[in-house]
Amino acid sequence: EHTFTERLGREFGVPASNFALPGYGTVQSLQMLKRNLGLKPKVVIYGFIPDHPRRNLTPCVLNNAPFCRAVSFVDFNEHKEPYIHLPRFELFDPKLFNKFEDEVLYSGGVGFKDILWRIRTDLYRFKEWKDIKYPDDPVSRKISTAYLINEMSKVAKTIDAKLIIVYLPLFGKGYAQPPPEELLASLSSDILFVDMYPKVVEYYKKENSPALTIPGDYAHPGELGHALISHELEKAIRRENLLKESISAKY
Repeated sequence: EHTFTERLGREFGVPASNFALPGYGTVQSLQMLKRNLGLKPKVVIYGFIPDHPRRNLTPCVLNNAPFCRAVSFVDFNEHKEPYIHLPRFELFDPKLFNKFEDEVLYSGGVGFKDILWRIRTDLYRFKEWKDIKYPDDPVSRKISTAYLINEMSKVAKTIDAKLIIVYLPLFGKGYAQPPPEELLASLSSDILFVDMYPKVVEYYKKENSPALTIPGDYAHPGELGHALISHELEKAIRRENLLKESISAKY
């Protein structure tokens, strides 16, 4: 109930759905949007984080297990044009993944199997992850980011929805970085951009400001962080009058 999506739904008196999942990037956000067009939202909000340009190019999602979780990713054809590549399922071993979950994640406590898995994990990372190659250069990041955001904008237009991209830096004090060039170069006039970087920096200028993050975390926004995001998005939505029917009905 503290996430910015839930806060905005309550503030405007409208249904709000959150399709974010851990480890995903712009590719999966685009796919989620396409799958849920039947909801016919008036506003689509995409939260862009600094790691998304890299995530969009890798065939593996970071996760609790040490193994690759295969996902769709941006690849390039022989003409160096970007497209969304199907998951490389040969990189994913479901039996090994399930065994890890059963014996470590859901086992409770620490035992001999955890020690064995620690050794297996280190060996796997050494043997397997080094062989999973993907382009992570500035040009590939820029082209793939622009391609995905343009696709997201086109999809939002098909249902007459306004696309808002909110840049979410690391929310820990001293960790926030400005929006990456890949994102800024991808923005078009039909996209409403909300940059949380200056707001986070400004917030921490006040003495003894409570952390905006989840307790013990340096990156992910907690209750205060989501309140700050919600406040900035609310201002942008009201300024652009994007939910005029809902707002007039509420008041």
